[in-house]
Amino acid sequence: MKTKAQHQAEYLKYAKDLFEYAIALDSDDDDIPLDDEDSAFSNNDLSEILELSALQWTQIALSMSGDGSRGPYNQFPKSADFFAISLQAPERYFRRMFRIGRGMFDHLVYSLAPNPIFHSPRHQRKGATISNGLQDIVPQYKRSY
Repeated sequence: MKTKAQHQAEYLKYAKDLFEYAIALDSDDDDIPLDDEDSAFSNNDLSEILELSALQWTQIALSMSGDGSRGPYNQFPKSADFFAISLQAPERYFRRMFRIGRGMFDHLVYSLAPNPIFHSPRHQRKGATISNGLQDIVPQYKRSY
């Protein structure tokens, strides 16, 4: 099995060969005789196609380079509005995210919201309001209906 470096070298060789063929076509004054006399391609068109192919092989080789660490697979960018968005999701997506139905979620939120264990015991500055996740969710959840 070839290593990543060997694959990269092979792809860059393809690109180099394609660039050389494109240069050879550009420097040649005579058109290449094609089987079809009514061909719409000239040497310039063919060399341009070869150059684009070479650039594509170069891009593939460059996309393989990196520090060797694995990337984030099947991850989505994090959102600051996750709860606001997920609470407005259709029922089946809601059930998939929270693993319970919307009715049970409503019951749990309204049962747990007044419980003092869900209120932050932090010291607050004068005039500042204390906020935690559940206190922020309940008003947003009420508005989402």
